[in-house]
Amino acid sequence: MREHAGRGYKVPNGGVYSTVGDLGRFLGAIAGVPGLKIIKESSREQMLAMQTPENPKRGYGLGLSLLSDDEGNWFAGHGGSVAGYNAYMTVDPEAKIGVVLLRNYTQGRTNLGAAAQSLLSELRASRR
Repeated sequence: MREHAGRGYKVPNGGVYSTVGDLGRFLGAIAGVPGLKIIKESSREQMLAMQTPENPKRGYGLGLSLLSDDEGNWFAGHGGSVAGYNAYMTVDPEAKIGVVLLRNYTQGRTNLGAAAQSLLSELRASRR
């Protein structure tokens, strides 16, 4: 991994830079899509296992927020930002579908996490 210039301030982020395509492949690996051997199966299972429950419908796996909707469907996701840039990814491992949202604006009112969850719910409903 190489360091990118332009991080003129230090914040507690992982400093990860990515593309929508790479995040999509990573989500596919988290969902267990055959042929995407980016992470070990044992790692994937730990990422999707509740490590620190906040309540019966929400908690944290390894590096991923885990939450359940009102219908009992589970989502895994994570978001982040640096100056001028936001990203959010969410996946339904059971349905093997996910959403990646990126934007180069950090002052907007749109909650990317909520928007991604809503899109994922619509995708799930369209597959029924």
